[in-house]
Amino acid sequence: MTLAFSSSSTDIIEQNIDTDSWCVEDVDLFYETKRCAQFILEGNYEMIALQFPDELLVNSVEVLEKLQNCTKQKLFVLGDTSYGSCCVDEIAAQRYNADCLIHFGRSCLSKTSRLPVLNIYGQHKIDVDNCFCEVNRLLPDTDIHVIILFDTIYRHCVGDLLHKLQKSYRSVILSAIQETSNVNGNIDTSERNGVCRCHRMFHLIEETTLKDYSMFYVGRESQTLSNLMMNFTENSFYSYDPVSQKGRHEEININKTLMKRFYMIERVKDANIVGIVVGTLGVINYLEIISKIKKLLKSAGKKHYTFVVGKLNVAKLGNFMEVDVFVLVSCCENTLVDCKEFYKPIVTPYDLEIACNGNTQWTGQYTTDYTQLLPGSTSYVPVSPDKDNTVVDVSMVTNKLRTIGYIERDCVNAEHREISETVNKTITSQAISAGQFLAEKSWRGLEPNLGETAVVRATDGLKGIAMEYSNEPNC
Repeated sequence: MTLAFSSSSTDIIEQNIDTDSWCVEDVDLFYETKRCAQFILEGNYEMIALQFPDELLVNSVEVLEKLQNCTKQKLFVLGDTSYGSCCVDEIAAQRYNADCLIHFGRSCLSKTSRLPVLNIYGQHKIDVDNCFCEVNRLLPDTDIHVIILFDTIYRHCVGDLLHKLQKSYRSVILSAIQETSNVNGNIDTSERNGVCRCHRMFHLIEETTLKDYSMFYVGRESQTLSNLMMNFTENSFYSYDPVSQKGRHEEININKTLMKRFYMIERVKDANIVGIVVGTLGVINYLEIISKIKKLLKSAGKKHYTFVVGKLNVAKLGNFMEVDVFVLVSCCENTLVDCKEFYKPIVTPYDLEIACNGNTQWTGQYTTDYTQLLPGSTSYVPVSPDKDNTVVDVSMVTNKLRTIGYIERDCVNAEHREISETVNKTITSQAISAGQFLAEKSWRGLEPNLGETAVVRATDGLKGIAMEYSNEPNC
């Protein structure tokens, strides 16, 4: 089927969904209807939300009817979300007084806080024997240390793959999905040589470190793979595509990718006005990270505004040209945005943390999970409360001097005053507000002309459709 959305009078965006490629032979097996029914009955839930991604909506009615027959409870279907389909849409479910939510399809595994949630990933087809052969081809050294990572939709088969690999390789580790809720998010831990990152957990072999391992990912090229590679920059990555049945060595230039993030950090330092874009309303602790971002920006002497725009596009963010940089608060898989088409850069909370928190240093390691920046995480670094802790340096983008930190105009010390008087034309001035930016524009929209327009009685307008109004005279 084809879904068409009109973004303007001259621009039509067509989204094609090939429902034939998502044909499910055994609905009960693919959607685990028995497990869903057990979840509903054991929790004694009366109103249940079923969230499907677009490609699985073709089976939504059949799944709903099966669960209604098993549980005799009220169920309803949630379709496209305001953000990514990988995230649980708790807000939409609560609007219909849902007691719980069952999320179907690929998941970013982000934790929630409002409703009980059951994730059903779907048992997508995969040839385990072919995958095993591709591992042997890509990793001929049987003494190598390997960690198996996987897309959630192939979780049902990785156990069989591990069993085959353990017969050939001496040290193969299978990662596990972090299912339980954790108020502190994902925390890297060294307890018992264990690692928990990107909502995936595994334990390393004694006397080994994470750098000693190669990563083998089972799944198609996607945001999940990109997210994992950004969080495991010190490891070599190999992947297997179950659809094409081909494996390959992921030869992404990590150094180039990290340098791009370093460039984004420099853009944040140069920015005067920062826009905080809310890219999720369901991931746990999103309000806490927004609060910390505001504190960081205030300590850095930058203005900030908060925006809730739903799914990002160029037209939406293009309405706020006074904003120098946008920081996106989203799940770990949607936080990295290719912003080539956007007028202003879009950075992650970690980019902003490095740029504005003087107590944090750039080490080359990266995290896309903002919960690691909050109190209780091993990556948490408190914001310095000292307002006089200002830094004057040279921008690596503009080659101009800039000030990072809060400076009160009436309390500038002699050193800053001398610098300002010497190079006042090159130092970045303090941020102006959006109102000041609007006042400086040559065109500011329609003039309101308050008090200058005569008050008249409202009259009936045209009725009908634009092509032919019902009260329009015939020509």
